[in-house]
Amino acid sequence: MGQAYEAGGTEITLGEDRDSGKYLGEGNYQTQMSGPTVTSKEGTPGWFKLNIPEGYRAHVSATVVDPSMEELVHRPGGGRDNFSVDVEAENASCNQTGSSDYQSTSVGREAPSASILRLTPKESCDPSDWNLEVKRAGSAYEDELPVELVVGLEPIAPEDQIGPEDNHSYGSEKDDVPELDDDYPVADVAGGTSYSTATEIEPGTYSGSLVPGETRIYKMPMDWGQRPVAKAVFNARSAEERRTAKLEVANPLRGKAGVEMSTPLKDEAEVSAENTNAYWPIYSNSGGIGTGSSMAFQKDAAYIGDWFIMVTLDGGEDNGKASVEEEYELTVLRDGDVIDGPEWSVPTDDGPEPSDEPIAPLVGPSASAADYQSDDSDSSSANSENGDNAEGAENAQATESGGVFGLSMPVAIGAAVILGLLVVVGLGIVIAIATRRKH
Repeated sequence: MGQAYEAGGTEITLGEDRDSGKYLGEGNYQTQMSGPTVTSKEGTPGWFKLNIPEGYRAHVSATVVDPSMEELVHRPGGGRDNFSVDVEAENASCNQTGSSDYQSTSVGREAPSASILRLTPKESCDPSDWNLEVKRAGSAYEDELPVELVVGLEPIAPEDQIGPEDNHSYGSEKDDVPELDDDYPVADVAGGTSYSTATEIEPGTYSGSLVPGETRIYKMPMDWGQRPVAKAVFNARSAEERRTAKLEVANPLRGKAGVEMSTPLKDEAEVSAENTNAYWPIYSNSGGIGTGSSMAFQKDAAYIGDWFIMVTLDGGEDNGKASVEEEYELTVLRDGDVIDGPEWSVPTDDGPEPSDEPIAPLVGPSASAADYQSDDSDSSSANSENGDNAEGAENAQATESGGVFGLSMPVAIGAAVILGLLVVVGLGIVIAIATRRKH
C-alpha cells in the first residue's frame, strides 16, 4: 500500500496582508493555502516578513503538495491538473522587488517542484522592511493544500572564499558520467514520502517499491564540486496497464536540477531510468550562490547540502490505485571532487516560531558582509560572536534591556562604578574648597 506525502516544517499561518505578516527565520515551514476557482488565476495570498541585513542574500523556496500526493487517492482526469506557488518580495524603503522563478507540478506524474526566490538587497534597504507574498495558482482547485517554505540567509562570501570558476562542459560535450553498474550490495531501504522525511543515504544501491502515483525521496549530502548521479531499475509486472518510471534530482531548496528522466515500463522486462544531467554545485565568482549565471540550470545547481533523488511511478488514470506495486533498485553515486567554496548551506531544521520582531540570521556575517553591516543588524553580529542564533538573541535582548543608557550588563556595571568614583571625587573637591574658604 502506498503512502501519502507528509509535509514538514514548523506549522504557520500566513498573514492576510503585508501589515499582518509575521517575521520568519531560517529553516523549514509549512502552511495551508487555498487555490483559484478559475484555472490560470490565483488563490487567496498569504504574507510574511523577513529581516535581511546588508551583506546577506535571501533564498526562499515554496512547494505546493498536489491533492493526489496528499491523499493518495484516485482523481479521475486529475492527471492533467497542474499546481504551482509563487513568491514575490518588496521593500518600500528602497523601492526594490523580487519574484520567484515559475515551477508547476503535474498531479501524480512527478515529485513536487519548488519555485525559488533569490534576493540580494540594495545597500539602501531597511533590513526589516521585507514583505513577501505567497500565492497558489494553476488548475482550478479551491480546497486548501499544504505549501512548504524553506528560508535561508546567505552571508555574502569574500573573494578568498568563492573558489574556482565552473570548468565543466555541458550539453552534447558534457563531461563523462561515472559508471552506475558498480557491484554494491543491495540494501532494503525505503525512501521517504516527502522532502522533510527523505531517507539519507550514501553511495550505493537500494531496493524499494511504488504504487501508481507514488514518489519515494532520498537525500545525500553534496559539497562544492560534487553532484548526484542516479539510476533506477524496474522489473515491471503490469503489461496491461500503462506505467512510466521517473527519476529526478532536486537541490537543497527542492528546485529541480537537471532533466527529468522517464521510461515506459514493459511486462516482465528490466528497464532503467538514468539521471546524469544534474550540474556541479560551484559558487559563482560573479555574484554568489544562484545569482552569478544567467543559465537557469547553473543557478539551480549552485547550492551545497542535502540533495534529493526522487523516484516516481506514473500510472496515468490509475494513479492513486494500490492495485499493483512495482519494485525497483536505485543506485546513486557522487560525481566530482570537492573544491573550495563558502561554508554556508541551506538550513535543514524546522524554522523558529513566527515573531512580531525581526529575526537575525543563523550565521554571522562573513568578512566582506561585515563591511556592510548597519546599526539595524547588531543582532547578526551577536550571532557571529556566539555562534548560535538563540544565544545571539539572548545577548541582543540583554543589550536592549540591561544597565545604564541601554548598555549591556557588564558595560553598564563598569559605567556605574566609574560614575560613582567621579561623584566621590567631585564631592571631595567641593568639601576641600568649602574648608579653605572657612579658614
